[in-house]
Amino acid sequence: ITDRAELLGGKLTIASFPSLRPFVVRAIAKFVREFPRIRIVQHELKSYEIHELIQLGDVEIGFGVNTSVPSSLVARPLYKEPLVLAFRADHPLAQLKTIDMKDVGETPFVSFGYERFTQNAINNYFKRTSFIPNVCLEAPSIDVLLDIVERTDAVALVPRNYITARPDLRCFDKLVRPPTRSVAMLSPARYHVSVAAAEFRKVVLVEAAALKKKHNLPTTQTV
Repeated sequence: ITDRAELLGGKLTIASFPSLRPFVVRAIAKFVREFPRIRIVQHELKSYEIHELIQLGDVEIGFGVNTSVPSSLVARPLYKEPLVLAFRADHPLAQLKTIDMKDVGETPFVSFGYERFTQNAINNYFKRTSFIPNVCLEAPSIDVLLDIVERTDAVALVPRNYITARPDLRCFDKLVRPPTRSVAMLSPARYHVSVAAAEFRKVVLVEAAALKKKHNLPTTQTV
């Protein structure tokens, strides 16, 4: 009876990174269709804030990227996401059939100044390819990052799952050994989550499986 009452009028609080928004929004939309009477509170926060709020019990479900978690949390691997090179539709790079980082050269580059773990994956890629970017901006959000790319000659490495929402942008997704980030769902290890949270986790796993099938993404092995 209590479980049914929660599904008919409960509350669910989740937290994620801004650059995971397309995936998280799809999961939320599917959940709302199935459980329209549950009130969802969504936060977009930094990694340490998500960890802290889950441990305090203020957030039931979180999402993390390329990060280890404290023993009080459980990380469920979802998928590994490659980053693609994004530029505006009429950018000179859009005319190339193959692109190497040497083709980017001194082209202005916009970085993830606000999202450390994603930027770390990009920095490691630069080290592997011996590429030194001409960073013109450390963006405060992914929306600002893409707005600058859309309005200038600047380029950026961004999650493939995000670029589809920007029809005026193009991307090159065949970089050799591209930077990738591992996405995981986070939940508390030491206390029971609500029925609503348990149902939302099921929806997230279904959406992750659909995303992997659509883009042929591998499952993450470690986070």
